[in-house]
Amino acid sequence: MTNRTALTPKTLTANGSIVNMLNDGTNFTATDATNGMSVSIPTTGIPAGGSIDRMILLVLNTNGTGRTVTVRGATSDGGLTKTGAGTASASMTYPSFEGGKGDLTTSAMTATTGLGIIGPFEVARFMEPDGTVSIDFSGATGFVAALLLPRVV
Repeated sequence: MTNRTALTPKTLTANGSIVNMLNDGTNFTATDATNGMSVSIPTTGIPAGGSIDRMILLVLNTNGTGRTVTVRGATSDGGLTKTGAGTASASMTYPSFEGGKGDLTTSAMTATTGLGIIGPFEVARFMEPDGTVSIDFSGATGFVAALLLPRVV
């Protein structure tokens, strides 16, 4: 298997916006149904930035049939045994302690125009040992965006 395709999260700012999330994929990334995708979560910075407990996935299905999205529960091998490929870390061999709850799979999104809004996510269930979240698509063609919501005080 090859490595998952990296999906860079967009970090929203307080009182900010991201506009023109269009159904032609503008401001989205094309889904990779073959290898799956991986979102790397930034863990540094003061004040602390968003984590997966503040992450929302927007998924646009452009396929002619309804498709599902699966957010993988953490595994000690970084998801290598799941669809797509993980990137296990030799220094971190233990998954999040709630990874045994398993994957989260959406119901089928409407054909051609379906928009899925997924999240936020339980850190203890979905964070892989290497600090990523693994996402797979059921043969979907379409687009995805990962949005990290800011902490507003």
